[in-house]
Amino acid sequence: MANQKLTDAIIRALKPGRTKGDLIENLYIKANQAKGSYRWIYKFTNPDNKQERPKMVIGSYPMMSRTEALEIAIKYNALLKRGINPKTFEEKKAAEAEIQAMTFKQIAEMFKDYHCHNVKDINDSMRRVELYLYKKFGNMPLNRIELSEWHLHLKQWETLKNDTVKKVAGTARQILDYAQMCGYIAHNPLTTLRKSLATIEAKTNPTIKPEELPAFMRALWLSDAERQTKQLIEWQLLTATRAGEAARARWDEIDFRRKVWTIPAEKMKAGKIHVIPLSSQALALLDEMRAMNGDHEYVFYSSRSKTGHMSSQSANKCIGDGVGYKRVLTSHGLRSIFSTYMNDLHDPMIHHEHIESCLAHVTGNGVSRRYNHSEYLEPKRYIMQRWGDYIAQCKHP
Repeated sequence: MANQKLTDAIIRALKPGRTKGDLIENLYIKANQAKGSYRWIYKFTNPDNKQERPKMVIGSYPMMSRTEALEIAIKYNALLKRGINPKTFEEKKAAEAEIQAMTFKQIAEMFKDYHCHNVKDINDSMRRVELYLYKKFGNMPLNRIELSEWHLHLKQWETLKNDTVKKVAGTARQILDYAQMCGYIAHNPLTTLRKSLATIEAKTNPTIKPEELPAFMRALWLSDAERQTKQLIEWQLLTATRAGEAARARWDEIDFRRKVWTIPAEKMKAGKIHVIPLSSQALALLDEMRAMNGDHEYVFYSSRSKTGHMSSQSANKCIGDGVGYKRVLTSHGLRSIFSTYMNDLHDPMIHHEHIESCLAHVTGNGVSRRYNHSEYLEPKRYIMQRWGDYIAQCKHP
């Protein structure tokens, strides 16, 4: 039957499985087996192989009108006149569109997988990228990345977290280098991102010597600070944790039977689970806190905070303003007192790597980290009890 203008009546008169050609060259309609269901088909001679007659489904009728199908067929006919195969043309265009739509987060995840077995601390690097870049730039297409916008975003932390943002900028550049290497972008717009951020020498957190701890403990407990704030500071001391880790301690993380506090990986700076043996002094403090906050989620519950726990800055503010140790000691400096005291004991039962493990510091090379699955629980238990005994001595000289 000769081709003719495909009206609605002609299309709906087709029997299931039958095909009808339109007046426009290479355009056909086919009736599906389901009643009232039809497909627009473009069937053409392959310009690269005249023996082939490829077919392309370009839409469904009546969702795609004849006018819309004609526009596509006319476009494809124009490509054929130029010797271009419409099917491979569309496949290439779809692939290019997929590449154009690829986001920073997608390429970052590919970068992480690529390096997961051969780059030390790739998880730490990516955790910083997720924290500082994903929210603002995660869904940004690679072809829209501009150096100025990224520089302005990271510059806000240039002074306060200089070392961290420099690391984030360096990893971002490496991710885009990988994208360029894979052919997803022609050039890396973040090549100079790290250099565009000033290098600021880190200031050591003020701290005091272990022998000065009794005077601090006396000043702390004689101060007008709230009792729970004093207990938070003492808890941080007893556990040698960071301020944020101490303030966010939860009751379900405490195992009273095993006498350990297990901090989940997502709360830790290194992104790894940290197990802390609890000294008798730490357990006694928890007993006090349980009487106050045992029916709440957090050990250091706060009704004034949206998070449900005391602020990580509570200890710092108290130490500086309440106790009078501003520019002399910070909450982070409490960890230095622990490290100095333990290293100066020269106890044959205490090894440096065990002290570092108590502080959740990563030590050793990639091989030793990979094969050392021990939590050093017993050596750490001995260390934490000796430390608890010293704090008790400082508190009650």
